[in-house]
Amino acid sequence: MDVDNSVLDNLKTYYILKDDDLNRIERGESREKKAEILLDILP
Repeated sequence: MDVDNSVLDNLKTYYILKDDDLNRIERGESREKKAEILLDILP
C-alpha cells in the first residue's frame, strides 16, 4: 500500500483522520512504515 497525499487528504476531508493521525503517519521512516501506521489507525 502506498500512502500518498491524495489518500490522506481524502481521509482527512471525511473526518476519518485527525491532524494528530496525519502527524503520526508523516513521522514514519518509510512508505511501508507509513502504510503500517495508517492501517493501525483505520477502523
